[in-house]
Amino acid sequence: MLLLRWVARVIFWLFMTACGVLFVCWLSLHWIILPHIEDWRASIEARASGLLGAPVKIGGIKVRASAWVPAVDLDDVRVLDAEGRVALALPHVFAALSARSLLTLEPRFAQLLIDGASLDIRRDVNGRIRVAGLDFGAGKAGAD
Repeated sequence: MLLLRWVARVIFWLFMTACGVLFVCWLSLHWIILPHIEDWRASIEARASGLLGAPVKIGGIKVRASAWVPAVDLDDVRVLDAEGRVALALPHVFAALSARSLLTLEPRFAQLLIDGASLDIRRDVNGRIRVAGLDFGAGKAGAD
Protein backbone atom coordinates (compact mmCIF):
# COMPACT_ATOMS: atom_id res chain seq x y z
CA MET A 1 0.00 0.00 0.00
CA LEU A 2 2.84 2.37 0.86
CA LEU A 3 4.59 1.53 -2.43
CA LEU A 4 1.42 2.21 -4.42
CA ARG A 5 0.99 5.61 -2.75
CA TRP A 6 4.65 6.47 -3.49
CA VAL A 7 4.27 5.47 -7.18
CA ALA A 8 1.08 7.56 -7.48
CA ARG A 9 2.86 10.55 -5.95
CA VAL A 10 5.81 10.19 -8.36
CA ILE A 11 3.48 9.93 -11.35
CA PHE A 12 1.56 12.99 -10.16
CA TRP A 13 4.74 15.08 -9.82
CA LEU A 14 6.05 13.91 -13.20
CA PHE A 15 2.76 14.98 -14.76
CA MET A 16 2.87 18.36 -13.00
CA THR A 17 6.48 18.87 -14.13
CA ALA A 18 5.55 18.06 -17.73
CA CYS A 19 2.64 20.52 -17.57
CA GLY A 20 4.97 23.17 -16.14
CA VAL A 21 7.52 22.65 -18.92
CA LEU A 22 4.80 22.92 -21.58
CA PHE A 23 3.49 26.09 -19.95
CA VAL A 24 6.97 27.66 -19.88
CA CYS A 25 7.41 26.72 -23.57
CA TRP A 26 4.07 28.34 -24.38
CA LEU A 27 4.97 31.52 -22.48
CA SER A 28 8.38 31.65 -24.18
CA LEU A 29 6.74 31.28 -27.58
CA HIS A 30 4.23 34.08 -26.96
CA TRP A 31 6.46 36.53 -25.05
CA ILE A 32 9.99 35.94 -26.39
CA ILE A 33 9.87 34.37 -29.86
CA LEU A 34 6.74 35.72 -31.56
CA PRO A 35 7.18 39.44 -30.80
CA HIS A 36 10.56 39.30 -32.58
CA ILE A 37 9.61 37.05 -35.52
CA GLU A 38 10.27 39.84 -38.05
CA ASP A 39 13.89 39.99 -36.82
CA TRP A 40 14.33 36.35 -37.86
CA ARG A 41 12.98 36.80 -41.37
CA ALA A 42 16.44 36.39 -42.96
CA SER A 43 17.00 33.13 -41.04
CA ILE A 44 13.56 31.85 -42.04
CA GLU A 45 14.25 32.73 -45.68
CA ALA A 46 17.62 30.95 -45.55
CA ARG A 47 16.08 27.84 -43.97
CA ALA A 48 13.22 27.75 -46.51
CA SER A 49 15.70 28.29 -49.38
CA GLY A 50 17.81 25.40 -48.14
CA LEU A 51 14.82 23.09 -47.86
CA LEU A 52 13.43 23.98 -51.30
CA GLY A 53 16.74 24.28 -53.13
CA ALA A 54 15.67 27.64 -54.56
CA PRO A 55 15.92 31.19 -53.19
CA VAL A 56 12.90 32.23 -51.08
CA LYS A 57 12.06 35.85 -50.27
CA ILE A 58 9.43 36.94 -47.73
CA GLY A 59 8.03 40.47 -47.83
CA GLY A 60 6.63 40.53 -44.30
CA ILE A 61 5.75 38.35 -41.34
CA LYS A 62 2.99 39.06 -38.83
CA VAL A 63 1.85 36.89 -35.95
CA ARG A 64 -1.64 36.55 -34.51
CA ALA A 65 -1.10 35.28 -31.00
CA SER A 66 -4.55 35.78 -29.54
CA ALA A 67 -5.23 32.08 -29.10
CA TRP A 68 -3.44 29.23 -27.38
CA VAL A 69 -1.66 28.38 -30.59
CA PRO A 70 -0.38 31.25 -32.76
CA ALA A 71 -1.06 31.90 -36.42
CA VAL A 72 1.40 33.43 -38.89
CA ASP A 73 0.64 35.76 -41.81
CA LEU A 74 3.26 35.87 -44.55
CA ASP A 75 3.04 38.59 -47.18
CA ASP A 76 4.67 38.63 -50.61
CA VAL A 77 6.38 35.22 -50.51
CA ARG A 78 8.42 34.61 -53.66
CA VAL A 79 10.39 31.57 -54.83
CA LEU A 80 12.99 32.50 -57.44
CA ASP A 81 14.34 30.31 -60.22
CA ALA A 82 18.00 29.89 -61.21
CA GLU A 83 17.90 33.07 -63.33
CA GLY A 84 16.44 35.13 -60.46
CA ARG A 85 12.93 35.33 -61.94
CA VAL A 86 9.87 34.85 -59.74
CA ALA A 87 8.81 31.22 -60.25
CA LEU A 88 6.20 31.07 -57.50
CA ALA A 89 4.46 34.11 -56.04
CA LEU A 90 2.28 33.86 -52.96
CA PRO A 91 0.82 37.29 -52.12
CA HIS A 92 -0.68 36.10 -48.83
CA VAL A 93 -0.12 32.94 -46.78
CA PHE A 94 -1.91 32.29 -43.48
CA ALA A 95 -0.69 29.38 -41.34
CA ALA A 96 -2.23 28.38 -38.01
CA LEU A 97 0.07 26.14 -36.02
CA SER A 98 -1.27 22.94 -34.52
CA ALA A 99 -1.15 22.21 -30.79
CA ARG A 100 0.89 19.11 -31.69
CA SER A 101 3.73 21.49 -32.61
CA LEU A 102 4.42 22.00 -28.92
CA LEU A 103 4.65 18.28 -28.32
CA THR A 104 6.80 17.45 -31.35
CA LEU A 105 8.87 20.68 -31.27
CA GLU A 106 8.48 21.09 -35.03
CA PRO A 107 5.97 23.20 -36.94
CA ARG A 108 2.77 21.39 -37.86
CA PHE A 109 -0.19 23.25 -39.25
CA ALA A 110 -3.84 23.00 -38.30
CA GLN A 111 -4.73 25.37 -41.13
CA LEU A 112 -2.85 26.62 -44.18
CA LEU A 113 -4.44 29.21 -46.47
CA ILE A 114 -2.69 30.37 -49.65
CA ASP A 115 -4.41 33.27 -51.37
CA GLY A 116 -3.67 34.39 -54.93
CA ALA A 117 -0.86 31.99 -55.86
CA SER A 118 0.91 32.47 -59.19
CA LEU A 119 2.97 29.55 -60.52
CA ASP A 120 5.48 29.66 -63.36
CA ILE A 121 5.90 26.49 -65.44
CA ARG A 122 8.63 26.46 -68.11
CA ARG A 123 10.02 24.01 -70.60
CA ASP A 124 13.50 24.74 -71.91
CA VAL A 125 14.94 23.91 -75.33
CA ASN A 126 16.28 20.58 -74.01
CA GLY A 127 12.79 19.53 -72.94
CA ARG A 128 13.41 19.89 -69.18
CA ILE A 129 10.32 20.96 -67.28
CA ARG A 130 10.65 23.42 -64.40
CA VAL A 131 7.76 24.09 -62.05
CA ALA A 132 8.27 27.07 -59.73
CA GLY A 133 11.95 27.01 -60.66
CA LEU A 134 12.42 23.41 -59.56
CA ASP A 135 13.53 20.78 -62.08
CA PHE A 136 10.98 17.98 -62.50
CA GLY A 137 12.91 15.56 -64.62
CA ALA A 138 14.51 15.37 -67.99
CA GLY A 139 12.08 15.49 -70.84
CA LYS A 140 12.89 14.12 -74.27
CA ALA A 141 14.17 16.72 -76.69
CA GLY A 142 11.59 17.38 -79.38
CA ALA A 143 8.80 15.57 -77.50
CA ASP A 144 5.44 17.34 -77.11
